[in-house]
Amino acid sequence: MGVRISSKLILTPCSTVTYSVDPNARVTAWVHSPIRTPVFKCLAKDIKVNVMDWVNRGRPTSIDVIDVLIHPNCDNWYDVDVAVLVVEKPLPSTRNVWIHSAENLMFRRNLDRVVAAQGVLGKCVIPVFRNASDILTVEYVKVNFQNWFACRANVCPWWGRGGLPIWQDPRRCNNLLNGTKFCLSWDLTTPICELPPGTPIFCDVGDIHGVMGLLVNETLLCNPFDSIGVITSLVDALDWIRDVIQIRYNQKYESSIPAWMTNLRENYTSHYVPRLRVLTTTTPSPVIGLGSFAGEQVQSLVTVYVDNAPQCTATMITYFIGIVPCSCLTYNDRDMDVPFNIRVPDPFLFKIETEKITVGSYSAGSSSQKVRVVLYETHPNCDSHYELNYGLILLEKSIPGLKLAWIMTAHEKVFGNLLRVVAVADQSMGFDCYWVDTYKKRKISERGIKFALSTGRIASLTSAREKNGWFIKKNAATT
Repeated sequence: MGVRISSKLILTPCSTVTYSVDPNARVTAWVHSPIRTPVFKCLAKDIKVNVMDWVNRGRPTSIDVIDVLIHPNCDNWYDVDVAVLVVEKPLPSTRNVWIHSAENLMFRRNLDRVVAAQGVLGKCVIPVFRNASDILTVEYVKVNFQNWFACRANVCPWWGRGGLPIWQDPRRCNNLLNGTKFCLSWDLTTPICELPPGTPIFCDVGDIHGVMGLLVNETLLCNPFDSIGVITSLVDALDWIRDVIQIRYNQKYESSIPAWMTNLRENYTSHYVPRLRVLTTTTPSPVIGLGSFAGEQVQSLVTVYVDNAPQCTATMITYFIGIVPCSCLTYNDRDMDVPFNIRVPDPFLFKIETEKITVGSYSAGSSSQKVRVVLYETHPNCDSHYELNYGLILLEKSIPGLKLAWIMTAHEKVFGNLLRVVAVADQSMGFDCYWVDTYKKRKISERGIKFALSTGRIASLTSAREKNGWFIKKNAATT
């Protein structure tokens, strides 16, 4: 299946119109080829396009294909899984699919917004075609984006055939290849992956409308007991098909693109270099003005000292109470390379004497006047693994010039949901989150950070060895 992007062009998965000469080079859920090899196009004369003629009660009209164009990055891995079919004559009774932006960065940013907000601000659907009494009908079924790990077993089965271990590419398992793929589910009992590859996914979320991606299944295992499927995003194809996307020919299109997008477009487009707008600066200054919202948040920070030595940073939520890591107020004398200590947390930690703890202004540095901590509490479940690494300190008096940290909400579940939305949206917004880097001459510098999947920390949290069925943690700290 595919979607029309111009009168004679159809966008479809590359995996549906190509093949590998060497069967051993084919990538499947069971076999992850470590070597990229080229794929070959099917002959155009062997491909027919059936157009659903709704005027004629949905009966298909067959049209010949005269050429097959595959994406330059399409190979046996199919991480970039897009191709275009060129048909002999204009497709009757059809119109172009709506692609809301011809800019890949804008499209990716909006796609992240759709993933985060589609459950609240709109919906996404997938067409399901049914044939009853020789009359074709279409039903649009609502789908939901899922965490990638809901589809992981379809990409990387936990065990090989016969229960034997198999080699798997961790980048493919964790969706870290170049292609942009997402996991979907619906409420029907049949799996989405049984639909024809190339089936489009349409979304209507806020002011974002149109096709978001195409269903793919070439390198996947389709489990009949899971109602899930994987789509490849149109992001992978936008630069390639940009010249035929009709929206960019609208006279107001160029003026609707943000200046940062216009300047970045040259670096992210392989064949189309537009004129660039001249801006006074393309990189925001890292200096935070103390009168701004971010500057006030910086002034809620205080430095915690133990025996007059800087130990950590605390965030003040009232003028006398601050949040601090539990690990800042305690210490663990256990050898965390010992498997037993890693598997079994110890609730007993050595606590630092309150008399040794003072705090001072973060902005004033070590020269600030110290304020004594009169009491502190650690989280009841803070143990030697420091998975709940929280504590509270109570100051003897307030620190001059202190500002209070802004907390989005006091509702635990709402805060968790907002944090997840921020984590998803930040993947494309580009360093909208930051941490304080330095403070010199009353100038706070920020450094951009990005949220990332926790799988990126596996290498630093665990070792490659396994003892008695347990994977051994090399570092008990978590982030």
